[in-house]
Order: sequence, then structure tokens, then C-alpha cells
Amino acid sequence: MPSVGVVNTASKKRPGQYHHGRLADALLDAAAAVVAARGPDAVSLRELAREIGVSPNAPYRHFADLDSLLSEVAGRGFDDLAQQCLEGGALEDGLLGMGTAYISFSARNPNLYRLMYSGRLDVTRHDRLARSAGTAWSVLCAGIVRTGLRGEAAETAAVAMWSLLHGYALLQLHGLVGERRPPDGAEVKRLLGALSFGAG
Repeated sequence: MPSVGVVNTASKKRPGQYHHGRLADALLDAAAAVVAARGPDAVSLRELAREIGVSPNAPYRHFADLDSLLSEVAGRGFDDLAQQCLEGGALEDGLLGMGTAYISFSARNPNLYRLMYSGRLDVTRHDRLARSAGTAWSVLCAGIVRTGLRGEAAETAAVAMWSLLHGYALLQLHGLVGERRPPDGAEVKRLLGALSFGAG
């Protein structure tokens, strides 16, 4: 992911005079870097425009407002989360592998994870965010199906698992349980073992 410093190489151009061929991507990359370093509250469309070297109004050609931009950043986060749960044999390892991948993602990306589940972003208003979150849900359901559950039982188990993992991830990020680090398999196995459908 390009850093703000890399994107800023064109900032010597006068605002309003610079033609940015990939402005939307540049804004997303820069916003993601700010979110990772300082959190979503530190993101400003005006500051991003200044860093990239375009006029203050230029971002509005691609994003209606700041929340629209942040919803795209959050959507990228859900895409990365889903991909991480599919890579490295996580899906093949079943719920243990996917659970470990999930909590590892939140521990490595605390600010992004908080943004992904932020109350300020309404999935009903942002299609890309809704699609990406839906993909992550589908991956989680695929892990549940590997336990042999089907239909309503599988969906109930998926809700229970996501609730457990999400709650634990937030507690961990707030320093209320464990340490702020990617967990080991044994730790996740104990968590999943607490679920009534026998994921442990």
C-alpha cells in the first residue's frame, strides 16, 4: 500500500492545476494510511487533497463526503479479512484456522478493525461496504458448513461464532482480555470450544 509520502510526490503542482489519473485510488491509499497510523477520526478530505496535491474540491469528484471515502476503506478491510481467512489453509483448518485468522487480523489492524465496525458507517447507504461485509460473512459460513451443519443450524452457528470472535477482538483491543497480539491456536480453540455447536 503506497504511503502518504509516496503519493505526495506530486504535491508541488498548484492545487486545481494537477491532473491525477488515479485520484480515487490515491485518496483511498492515503486515507488507509492515516486510519492505520492515527485512526479514522484523523482523516480529513481537505488534508488528503493537500497531501496528494489536488484542489480541496477534487475528492468530491469521486466521494460524496468523508463517510463515503471511509466506507471504501472499511470495504477494503473486509476484503482483506475475508482473504486472510481463506489463505494459509485457514479454511481447510476449519473454524480453528478461521478463528485464528480473524482475531489475528484485528490485532494487527486495530484502527482499521474499529472503522470496519464503526457505527458511523451505515451499510445500507454504502453498497461496496455491504458487498464486502457480505463476502466476509460468506467465508465464515463456509467454515461453519465444514462442521457438517446445514440450513438454519449453520446460520445460527455462524452468528454465534462471529459474535464471539468480534466480542473477543474488541475486548482484546481495549486491553480487557489477553494481550494486543495475534493469538495462538490454543487460545482460539478455547474460545470456540465454548460454543454449543462443538467448534472446539
